[in-house]
Amino acid sequence: MRNRTAIRLLYILAVLAGILPPLLFLGYAFRQSVSQVDHELDFVGSGAVLRTDSVLDTVGSTLRKVAGITHGRVDNTTIGTLRQAVFLDRYVQAIAIRDNNRLLCASDRFYDQPGATPAPRAKRLPPPGAIEVQPDARGLPTKSLVIVYSFAEGLAVEGLINPDLLNEFFDHYARESGCRVFLCHDGEWSLTAFGKEGVAAPRHADLSPGNGLQWRDGQLVRVSHSKKYPIYSMTAADSSVVTAKWTRSAAESAVGGIVVSALLSGLVIRVAKRTQSLESDLREAVKFDEIDVHYQPIIDLSTNLCIGAEALLRWNHPRRGMIPAGEFIAIAERTGLILPMTDVLLKKIAVSLGSMLHDDPAIHITINLAPQHFATTRIIDSVATLTQTALPAAQLIFEITERGLVDDDAVARAVMNGLAATGARLAVDDFGTGYSSLSYLQRFPLDFLKVDKAFVDGISSPTESSGLVDQIIRIANSLDLEIIAEGVEQGYQTEYLKARGVRYAQGWYFGHPMPARKFMDFVRIRNQGMGARTTLPGAAPDIQNAPADR
Repeated sequence: MRNRTAIRLLYILAVLAGILPPLLFLGYAFRQSVSQVDHELDFVGSGAVLRTDSVLDTVGSTLRKVAGITHGRVDNTTIGTLRQAVFLDRYVQAIAIRDNNRLLCASDRFYDQPGATPAPRAKRLPPPGAIEVQPDARGLPTKSLVIVYSFAEGLAVEGLINPDLLNEFFDHYARESGCRVFLCHDGEWSLTAFGKEGVAAPRHADLSPGNGLQWRDGQLVRVSHSKKYPIYSMTAADSSVVTAKWTRSAAESAVGGIVVSALLSGLVIRVAKRTQSLESDLREAVKFDEIDVHYQPIIDLSTNLCIGAEALLRWNHPRRGMIPAGEFIAIAERTGLILPMTDVLLKKIAVSLGSMLHDDPAIHITINLAPQHFATTRIIDSVATLTQTALPAAQLIFEITERGLVDDDAVARAVMNGLAATGARLAVDDFGTGYSSLSYLQRFPLDFLKVDKAFVDGISSPTESSGLVDQIIRIANSLDLEIIAEGVEQGYQTEYLKARGVRYAQGWYFGHPMPARKFMDFVRIRNQGMGARTTLPGAAPDIQNAPADR
């Protein structure tokens, strides 16, 4: 049931993998389009403000020079100075000298004195030494911008600028970007506008400094402020600009999303089919006894004799070859197939090694049990049936993972006690990699403690102390448990373990897992000529007299 749920979830994931990538790619393309428009609006608007700052700085410098030369005098020399300044500064249309709100003279003419012509609706002069931007109040046919420099109390030089000169560098960029720039004074009057025609001035834009991209009334708006003058720009573009960019990039994004979608969907479907297919094939393999058993030798370090092996399941798939044990055992545990698989394992041990075990009581076989074995008493019945005829129970050792120990319920305790009652013995497997405690080890009828390969790998020399291994050895000794070290691959590891009283070990240093026939040859060759049998602690009475150097 749980496996079918997992398969359904995999297929749902495949559907999501087919739908989500294109949508995510399109969403990413839209965000990129908005970001691109934002960058363009910021570039044009900030650039226009910087260009305005530069023009005003240039005109302000010209007005300061004129003030320094004329000192407010009005004569023919003054007119010549004003005309020369207009000629040299391309941004200035005209320059005039003011006495408060009266024009004394301009670059094109004198005004009669002493009743000089008032400057129509002229604003008050800025403080001496200050420059101010003012709207043109002269009613001229062409729009102009007035820059006023006050050089003495009541006296000022002012210049007229054509605001269209402020956009000469950025008008082209604005049109290409599809936006329009509105240069404004902080007094909320417009200096000039340029860029794409037909884009309305934003009405409700937030003019606060530091704001990013704004969406206002179907427009995207960027506001940039001058750091020198009370001037800002509002750069606006219709939302259709984003849509156009997104449409152009959507095709590429959709193709990329579809490719990723196809790859992910195919991968998930393949995994789902493989899982589903493996489960079905595994059921067939268990039903028709197609699961093989290999044996990894266990060596008595005190005598160098082989005293048994760990029985390991192997599956040679007819189409896919050898399936990793971790893969098919995980499926077996998830689906409950681990129970009949263990029955197959026991029967194959009886058929392949039954006579050997009867002939040599010193040989023992260890068998792994999964947590599922402790939810039912089925394993007790299987062992009891076989040990009555084919297998000596005293030569079987059942390995329990720490996960199995944690489930301390009535059934689990009954299974362990039932196995012990048959004469078989129990070992805690991969000790130190789970979460069992000493109280669990003391609570169950355990005989052996297997040290995980991860800890054995920590042994780097025959003499250098490996703290974790030494601690595990002390725990096992305190609980009167024999130790079997797993994953031994180097000679110095055997020396280290033997020096600390560890008697049994297995690993590639002694032999790889092998079929039953090769294992029997391995035992015969290795033990040949030794002359004595070795026994595991607690063996059957008929082998208690064999040498046992602990």
